Amino acid sequence: MDESLKLAELFLQAGDWGSVKKQVRESNLLQARTIKSLERIFLEASKRLESLSSEEMVLLLKGNLKERQCLLWLAVCRTYPFIADFAREVLREKFLKLSLTLNADDYNVFLNKKAEIHEEVENLSESTRVRLRQVLFKMLREADLLTSTGEIRPISLPPGLAHLFREGNLEELTFFPMSDDEIRRCLS
Repeated sequence: MDESLKLAELFLQAGDWGSVKKQVRESNLLQARTIKSLERIFLEASKRLESLSSEEMVLLLKGNLKERQCLLWLAVCRTYPFIADFAREVLREKFLKLSLTLNADDYNVFLNKKAEIHEEVENLSESTRVRLRQVLFKMLREADLLTSTGEIRPISLPPGLAHLFREGNLEELTFFPMSDDEIRRCLS
């Protein structure tokens, strides 16, 4: 989140990612130990932020913690279809079925289903599969959608964020563990 907020602020000032990248590199704004680390962090964070509209980017900077967490989760799901599918097919579905614990087995079942469709998933090494799961669960915890013990946290979108969904892609509400009633509330 810290890196994303710094980059979003610079982008809204500069207006283009090339200028932001130059500033980040010159000042080591992200406080990476090596240039390679700096570039990797910048690439990942900027790729996600590019998926946000200017209105969403402003809310990211001015919003409260919950709005920021939701917007960054939204950006992750927009950027990585695999994670968006996991959010819809596993996280939200488990929530709707009132099965509120998410664990490695849930991830493995999902990954195995994806491997049937996508050969590149089938070819992942075991260590890569584990690392991907660890990163995904960490993102879920940082978005406050999952507790440290694996409990799914339902979400009630803050009003400022709900407003953005009313004007945007309603399908994206399924990235969050929320009931159909909560989705209707967001849209009213």
